[in-house]
Amino acid sequence: MIAPLFCVTLLSSSGGLTLADGRVSLGVLTSLNVDWRAVRTSGLVTSNTSLTSRLSLVTLDAELDRTTAVRLGVDLTKAAPQSVRELFVQIAVTSGWGCRLGRFMPPLGFEAAAEPSTLKFIDYSLISWHWKPSEPWDFGAMGFYEGRCIYGALALVNGSSEPFSDDNRWRDVCFRFALLPESGSWPDVGVRYYHGMVGEIGSPFSSAASDVRLGTGVLTALGEFEYASYLAVRWYSSNLQVSYALTRFLEPTLRVQGEARRDGTFGFGFVPGVLFSSASRALSAKVNVNYWHDVSRAPGGSATEVAIMLEIMAHL
Repeated sequence: MIAPLFCVTLLSSSGGLTLADGRVSLGVLTSLNVDWRAVRTSGLVTSNTSLTSRLSLVTLDAELDRTTAVRLGVDLTKAAPQSVRELFVQIAVTSGWGCRLGRFMPPLGFEAAAEPSTLKFIDYSLISWHWKPSEPWDFGAMGFYEGRCIYGALALVNGSSEPFSDDNRWRDVCFRFALLPESGSWPDVGVRYYHGMVGEIGSPFSSAASDVRLGTGVLTALGEFEYASYLAVRWYSSNLQVSYALTRFLEPTLRVQGEARRDGTFGFGFVPGVLFSSASRALSAKVNVNYWHDVSRAPGGSATEVAIMLEIMAHL
């Protein structure tokens, strides 16, 4: 039997320090992680223990006027310039229409757009593995429209792991369209397409996804299917996650996810969990049990990983 992975996360977040009549706000998010990891491959179990700071994020938001806003987000756990997570200017051109310039996350879907404090699970789903070829935050420009029931966005980004530079002459493109009915009985539905070039020679990468989100007050559900390709590799990934507010303080959660590949290999897993919240939402805790099994065509090439994860979050 494989030994479990045990992860403890202590997370504190400032709800925002408001200055200058509400036009400037400061937020702080810090974390401490203790991981005990174990993986079984070919009958052998390997494990390791680590103590790290997962995230130490300082975010500054400023409204320069009614049409212009600036955000700066710095992750203190990383060295410069990788520490600059977000740095952009957003301008509201006209009613519903706007543009964004700088370093930001392209419109990758409902899960990607959620603030860390609102996520139901400690980790992102496997869909995030193929959002784009580099980390989610990127440098570029984006135009968008936010209507009463419609959201649309088109972004051009570097597609590079470096915050403010690129390793080729091409720009990656990301398109997002979503229908957001005002009635809570109808789900939000979105589609997303990303295409870019990787490396100096420009090897093509692309991903396309559709996602559905439903929130009825006590029940929240999110489903997503994604197709991604890079060179000769093809991934077909899916994720379904639900949460149910049993009481004001207790919310059981469940995620089921899987991935098939063109070479015949595949993986699947599930993440049952529970979210505890205080009455004021100032303090919360998440407990996740993460199981993942990856199947290879090579004899004895399959691998299994189990994770027991705890996250404590405080909003000061």
